[in-house]
Formats: sequence, structure tokens, C-alpha cells
Amino acid sequence: MPLLAWMGWCVALGLLAAVLAARELRSSPRGVTQLRTFIALATHEAAVAVPVTFWVLARHADWALSYAADGARVPSAALLLAALACGGLALGGFALGAWWIRAHQPRRPGAMALGLLAAGLVGCVLLHHRVGLVGSTVQYRGGFGLAPLAGSRVLGTVAVAGLGYLAAYVHLGWTLRTRL
Repeated sequence: MPLLAWMGWCVALGLLAAVLAARELRSSPRGVTQLRTFIALATHEAAVAVPVTFWVLARHADWALSYAADGARVPSAALLLAALACGGLALGGFALGAWWIRAHQPRRPGAMALGLLAAGLVGCVLLHHRVGLVGSTVQYRGGFGLAPLAGSRVLGTVAVAGLGYLAAYVHLGWTLRTRL
């Protein structure tokens, strides 16, 4: 979970939530923050996304920061702010998608979301030497003691967090599509 890729994916998930809520966006004259969809997404971000993001950042800060900073020296408050920023980016992505849908450009949010998801994946592939290896920043910079991602605790943490997040987001999407 390199943080920059995750931030882009958060915006993409907000855009996709706007696509799923297109019916409410077109039919309601209320402001975006007053919509039931926005409230549902904000609740999802507060209850699921921000805690999951913070948990991964706190447990595997060096890997999540792509060894750009020593995770032991990054204050936990800064990691919390990064997790909150991810939640805010999702809500911002929803607001942007809502604006495009209301401006009768319904394909833009989906296209932008796919572009952001693809950019994050391409970035992870291009930076596989940072994403695919697990250790501390000191180990990464020194070139010793790194373990492959496949056999590390990071993979288990990210898999559990990712599956939980995905299940919650699928439930949110289903709710947005069928009940709101």
C-alpha cells in the first residue's frame, strides 16, 4: 500500500460512489454534502476507510511510505493526518464526480476513476523494488535484510485490511445503487 497510490485510489473510489449515486444526484437539488449518498460515504470513510488506512500505516509505516521516510521517526499524529487525508480525498472525489454528473458529463467520473486506479497499479509495478520488498528504511537504503512481500507479515495485514475494506465498499456500493 504505497501511500501515494492509495491516495489516488481513494479519489477513484469517491468518483465511483458518485457514479453509483447518479440517480440521487440528478433528482435532488440539495447541495452535495446534504445528500444521503454523501452522508453514507462519509460514514464509510469514518468507520472503515480511515481506521483501516491508519492501521496499515501504523503497523508498516516504512513500507507504506515506500521507504521515503523512516517510519520510526514519523509521528503517529502525522500518520493519522495522512489517513484522514485519504478519507477527505474520497469525499472530494465524490464531490467532483457529483459535479460532473450534474453537469451532464456522466462518463467523466468513471473514466477518471479508471485512470487513477490504472495509474496506481502502474506506479506499483514501476516501483516494484519498493513495493515488493519489506523491511525498514535503513535496510532498504543499505540494501540488506529485505524480504519479499509474498512471504512477509505485510502481505497478511494488507490482505486482511484490503478484503475488509473491499467488502465494506461493495456493501456501500450495493446500498447506494439499490436503496438510496
